[in-house]
Amino acid sequence: MKSIRKLLISYIAIFFLTIIASVGVTYAWVAEHKTVDSNGAKLLIQEVSDITNISCYVLKYDGIEQASCTLIERGNTYQITMSEFDMIFRDRNVNTPLIIRLIVSDLANDVRTNPNGRFTINIPCSSGYKNENGHIIGTLSNVLTIKCGCGLTSSKTLDNYGATIEGNEKVNIFRGAIASMENNLAADSDEYIIGEEERTKKDIINLKINFDDYKNHIQVLEIDGIQKDVIILNIEFNYVTDLVEDYVNSYGGFAPSNDFISDIGTIYIEWDKAM
Repeated sequence: MKSIRKLLISYIAIFFLTIIASVGVTYAWVAEHKTVDSNGAKLLIQEVSDITNISCYVLKYDGIEQASCTLIERGNTYQITMSEFDMIFRDRNVNTPLIIRLIVSDLANDVRTNPNGRFTINIPCSSGYKNENGHIIGTLSNVLTIKCGCGLTSSKTLDNYGATIEGNEKVNIFRGAIASMENNLAADSDEYIIGEEERTKKDIINLKINFDDYKNHIQVLEIDGIQKDVIILNIEFNYVTDLVEDYVNSYGGFAPSNDFISDIGTIYIEWDKAM
């Protein structure tokens, strides 16, 4: 028997976020910015059951301050553009990751002690991989990897910055989250696009954070005057060079658009208590 508690990210939720990605294929395209289809799928967050999302931040690279930070607040709509993937100057792509930082509270009573517990993040992708002409479809999930984890820096230290982010903290959190997932990755989505000569694609990305990965990252924070157990989860969106190159090459090197429409659907974050 399983007891499942869910934080739901869905189309009817309170927080409203659209993620956009783009790629510079030629010098002209680097300078050009196109508008993404406003009907692209949205990333939304809703409170469900006993797990409550306390706050949600989106962090990305900023050329002036090294990182920007956007608080995603209830009732408001946000459009976040990822840093552009540069096909010409590849060294610039070290700055392309986008981090979603979620603070989750009201956890199960045995979340600290159940060795079989795990957080699961399910991310459906609405598009296929290729169209009838053999061209790769220009959607977000066809050029990205999605990672998840907790902790900061290469040694995966506790994220003790709390449920809010002050201006002078955003660079450390952004860089720390990226370093943690590069060196101590809990889960990533690399397996959902499979193959070398002929790639195939699953219609859902399934990521799991096991007990050993999160047990040292549960902490007590004061939320609305109440001391609560919380865990801070990071979700990273980033380009995969091979997938971007395959997209461009499938159109003979001249892709029809340098912007990718978001096709991310309803995302479920669950804590699964295995019995």
